[in-house]
Amino acid sequence: MEKRKRKCIETRLPEAIIHIIQSFLSDEEAARTTVISKSWYKAWLTRPALVLVLRNLRRKSSAAEFSKFAAKTMRRYQDSNLKIESLSLKMRGCRRSSEPLARKLIADAMKLGATDLKLEFFPTGFALPAEVLGSETLLRLSVSGCKIDGNVNCSMLKSLSLDSVLLKREDMLRILTSCCNSIEELSLSNSPIVNYIIELRWQNLHEFHKLKRLYLERVPVGNSLTYLESQCPCLEDLSLVHCYNTGIHVKSSSLQRISIVQCAASGLQFEVPNLAVFSYSGRDIPAISIKARDEWESHISIERHHNETSSWYRDLHKRLTQLSLSRINLTIKIVGSRPCTNRCLNDIRAVANPVAVENMRVETEYDVGRIMRCLFRMCRPKLVTLCWLDCDCECWMSNNHSLRTLCEKLMGPTKRRKMFELKEGKMEVYEEDVAEWRPLLLQDATRAPPMGRKVRFHLKW
Repeated sequence: MEKRKRKCIETRLPEAIIHIIQSFLSDEEAARTTVISKSWYKAWLTRPALVLVLRNLRRKSSAAEFSKFAAKTMRRYQDSNLKIESLSLKMRGCRRSSEPLARKLIADAMKLGATDLKLEFFPTGFALPAEVLGSETLLRLSVSGCKIDGNVNCSMLKSLSLDSVLLKREDMLRILTSCCNSIEELSLSNSPIVNYIIELRWQNLHEFHKLKRLYLERVPVGNSLTYLESQCPCLEDLSLVHCYNTGIHVKSSSLQRISIVQCAASGLQFEVPNLAVFSYSGRDIPAISIKARDEWESHISIERHHNETSSWYRDLHKRLTQLSLSRINLTIKIVGSRPCTNRCLNDIRAVANPVAVENMRVETEYDVGRIMRCLFRMCRPKLVTLCWLDCDCECWMSNNHSLRTLCEKLMGPTKRRKMFELKEGKMEVYEEDVAEWRPLLLQDATRAPPMGRKVRFHLKW
């Protein structure tokens, strides 16, 4: 029976389909498919997406083994006249003596038709081969830990990613961007221009008439983003990660998605009439001004520590009010003991106009009842999900009491429920064994609170 099943699997799928399936898997998962049948093993050996990884090249034995394995692998593709669509070459602990091998592997892969290159070297210093920068067929290039110099002729390049890259000339980034005028995706990480330019002067770069996605990480941007409207008229997706600035001002009629992660900016100002999704993640939310269409979503993720001031909830309410024209999705992670005090409750007691929130997720380790009382005074969530972080025995006992008290307030009586202006509340608990949400009566939760398990509430205000 087992042989019959294996034979069906082996004869049912052609090699091209197996290649497609393996391409959706990680390297380890794709390797495990080789035990299915001989055809899956053969497909893995001849896959068009070639991945070569060595993590400890400083050891001579490791370098020799990798050199032998890589040469044998490349020779198999050459002897069978197989096409390579993409090459991912990662060499950690790279030695000078290994650079000729890396250059040969890259050159051989490109001769076999590779149009997608992902190159990672550590420590940095590997000089990118001239064949790469001079390729007229390369479509995607991702480079980490390399030096870039020389002539550029990548006119077909659609995706370019530079991470911790050393540019040998001051005008190298401008040359790269001007010669690669078909780029649709651009990623700059860890200040690849740090040796020559203090900040990214976007206005000095070539116009990206086809650029749709821009990702910047740890790149000082200054006021250069104000030029996006004219420089990138087709930009749809903008991501800024750890980009320090005094203030960010973006005006673009094409932008649809904006993602901000841990950016130390005093204010965020966007004039984006076609915005669909705005995301922010960080310790605090800076002042936000967004001029967009009527229907757009905001996803806010923030972390509060126990040493924050009592005005934290009031500040959060102010920022959420600035986003009140959107459908707000809010995630709050609260760490540290006793983050909510009576002073916090009193500070937001007089808050007017609580903000409507579509989904709210709260991750905490202590005093969930008081936290929710603070949050319910400043916002009106339709769906609330509670997740408990690891906590000690004292926190567990306190949370058990807090959750019971919260359920009592949600279920009534009416005069106590009026405190939150709540019309109806329903509870669900997540069953890990079946991966499903199951309803739980609030009365039952008051008798036996489901501590340590994810719970959520459906609320009508």
